[in-house]
Amino acid sequence: MHTIQERNFHLLMGGLFLSSLVLDPAMRSIMPEWKPPAVGFVTLAVGLVWIGRYTWWRTGAHDREVKRLRERLDALEDRLERVEETQRADRARRL
Repeated sequence: MHTIQERNFHLLMGGLFLSSLVLDPAMRSIMPEWKPPAVGFVTLAVGLVWIGRYTWWRTGAHDREVKRLRERLDALEDRLERVEETQRADRARRL
């Protein structure tokens, strides 16, 4: 997880995965004609490539956001330093 906001997504996906482990055998006993979908090698490979591309994109987006926030923090620190210097100069002038 990159952020706390993603926790709900991961909890949902984990819950769906665990429920599928329980429901798949139950469906076979409730509906004898039930046949789970067959996942072939090509489907699996395309799915893994899709996941890899999403992960690559998400990591890049996260890195860009961190860089933007660092630049913003640096700008705010510079601004704060200028304000403090102005206040010190005003105090020195008053004395």
